[in-house]
Amino acid sequence: MIIFTAQIDYKGSVYEAMLIVSLAELPGYALIYFIAVKWGRSKGLVLFSAASAFFLIMLFLKPFLSLWLLVPLMFMGRLSVSSLFDLVALYTFEAFPTTMRSTGAGVCSACARVGGILTPMVAIYLHEKSEAYSILTYSLLAMLATFACMKLPFDTLGRPLQDTVRG
Repeated sequence: MIIFTAQIDYKGSVYEAMLIVSLAELPGYALIYFIAVKWGRSKGLVLFSAASAFFLIMLFLKPFLSLWLLVPLMFMGRLSVSSLFDLVALYTFEAFPTTMRSTGAGVCSACARVGGILTPMVAIYLHEKSEAYSILTYSLLAMLATFACMKLPFDTLGRPLQDTVRG
């Protein structure tokens, strides 16, 4: 999410800019509920990862966009990324059977934390080389996530939670 907050040349307070972009998470919760209940978790994961890739790619147009267009694009990008994160957590907890749920979710959470630790360092390093490198890297990762979500073996919508691992 660093890329959706650090890319703006806002003339006001940096705290105002951060607040505006961070407010995107609030409507995202309602959107997650609607999409997860109506369309399913895996389709929602595809939608939010594709939207994240789209809004990241739109950052290439930053030099040509006015502030009034850039802030809503960043708002939607932040909404997409945070909604994707929350929906991944929901899918992860529903995908594992009860006997493995805490272990599986813990391993997934640990991997996510490692990614969360590395992301700012990678973003800053790439941004120092070229702003385009950081945008391109995260755009490609979001596209890769979209394709990975398309290959999920099942959707957890309406599916009873498994109690045990079946062979």
